[in-house]
Amino acid sequence: MDNRSYLNLGRDGNFIDKSFPEPEQYPLHELNDKGDGRTSLENTAIAENVVHSSRDGDVLHSLSGIYAEILIVITAAAILTEMLPGNLPLFYFHDYLFIYLLGIGIMVFIIIQGVRFRLFKSSKNDKSDSNLSPALQRSAPDEYITDINIFFKVGAAITGAVVLITSMMEAVSIYVSMKPCVHQLSSAQPILQCIFVLFQLHFLINPQDILNTLGCFRNLAIMHLFAANFAMWLRMMLWGIVKDFEANTHIMHNSSVPWDNTLNITVHSLESDINSNDNSTHYPAHVIHYTSNCWWRVKKSEEIDVTSVQYCLQNSTAGQIWQKTDHFLFVFKTQYYFLIIGILYIIWCKCSSGYIKRNYSSFPSNSSQKIDLCSRATKGVCLGLVIFVTSIIILIIFFTVDRELIMMHSIIYCVIFGSASFSAIFGLFQVKKMYSWKSLREVQFIRFFQSIGLFAVFVYGSCNVISGSLSPKKPNIILAFEAISMVLNSTAQYLLIIQVSRKKIDVSNANEKPGRQAVVFLIFCNISLCILECFVTWSHLRHQYLVDSEVMWPAVIRCVLPFVVFYRYHSAATLTQAWLKAYQ
Repeated sequence: MDNRSYLNLGRDGNFIDKSFPEPEQYPLHELNDKGDGRTSLENTAIAENVVHSSRDGDVLHSLSGIYAEILIVITAAAILTEMLPGNLPLFYFHDYLFIYLLGIGIMVFIIIQGVRFRLFKSSKNDKSDSNLSPALQRSAPDEYITDINIFFKVGAAITGAVVLITSMMEAVSIYVSMKPCVHQLSSAQPILQCIFVLFQLHFLINPQDILNTLGCFRNLAIMHLFAANFAMWLRMMLWGIVKDFEANTHIMHNSSVPWDNTLNITVHSLESDINSNDNSTHYPAHVIHYTSNCWWRVKKSEEIDVTSVQYCLQNSTAGQIWQKTDHFLFVFKTQYYFLIIGILYIIWCKCSSGYIKRNYSSFPSNSSQKIDLCSRATKGVCLGLVIFVTSIIILIIFFTVDRELIMMHSIIYCVIFGSASFSAIFGLFQVKKMYSWKSLREVQFIRFFQSIGLFAVFVYGSCNVISGSLSPKKPNIILAFEAISMVLNSTAQYLLIIQVSRKKIDVSNANEKPGRQAVVFLIFCNISLCILECFVTWSHLRHQYLVDSEVMWPAVIRCVLPFVVFYRYHSAATLTQAWLKAYQ
């Protein structure tokens, strides 16, 4: 065989080996997993039809976003107003708001199911007559819009099952309680939430149904579901913060034991005298007043607060199990809402005609490539498995050993962050050899979610650095070093993810696959960190050990840590997508 038939002269005068197939010159969107075999003319025709037909829907698209913002603001204001000290009872506003949010959401899913059943029944008798190819008869633009990353769907299904179980346990706790803890309208919310989550898991696995059945109202339906999920996450977070605050600012007292009348009552005041000739008295001074000649008086209060409701539900065995499980799985449950909110936001953004016009013409037309998983990735897989197995062992030890293992936990974190930082920097230099086939606009969702997670890592790391630097204890000094390494690792990994999401190998480095070892290793590191931070870091022992302030740290970690865990999961999912797509 003549080898010259496989060699062509390149631009630089060197011969290029043509035994490898030419790389396909189309960008694969970061959330698309499949192609449909269409030609470029068919893609262009569909894109133009979609753009012309959906120009009138841009107004509805904008109005649906405003509708969701109004719902979220009203819900947040109602929850905060009820939780803040005042005469307003706890279940005054938000009962009706959540009945509306969940009820309309369930109605949307029921309408979708009814329309689907009707279309399925009529499709048996009707045959479509169209001159277009079969690929064009499958509502291809909608398939492109709703083709979400499979790892988002898997994560939503797993975490959604946990949310469904805890909601059922909450409903059981309410109905088996010996005395009524909440109003009848409030007791129906866990049941509605179970139905809502069950429907949502069923339909969001295949969001194509939402677009095909609701027509021009799909934007409004998607944003209503977005607002409902955001409101449920917001209530869960705010209720947890208020409960932690009340538990840390109140004294736990046995009601069967009378108060000691000799206890001192202290009053903290800021005293100043602006009329004095002494300028030093113009500024407020902190003065403490105390006395022991006080008698305790009991003020009867019938106002229901978050702590009263939580402790009331613990009167039964089911309530105690639910309370412990709900607190332990708080971070894990928040991942469900983050994933669902992210999926709905992506679908809503893709429903705009401008997005389809900008991206649909570059939709992949061939998915028949053979996927190579292990080539140039064995070292990364082996080292990643070592990190993953070590994390599982730490998790088992944490649940079985009663001793404080904060030192060992911090050391393991430092090892993971150090090795992951080196791997990310090494991979960042390696992926420069690959060619860019996407613009920054085409990876906008990856950049958006990564930026949110990176900001949470910065806040979380800053709190750890401050607490570790101010404390003379050795574990807290290690904690400060751990936080610094975490910030450095996250920054390097962010840069690598943005780069590798836009890159693809070509003929010159098809055998080398630069950076794949680092990508695979970082996948295992992020999965390990996600597990450790979700279950080990989220513990009262670590809360009290990290920051001296018992009131500030629970609120900070309850707000920030779920975003950090989501950042780990999103990084692992994005790197896995690059592992499967960028190196083919």
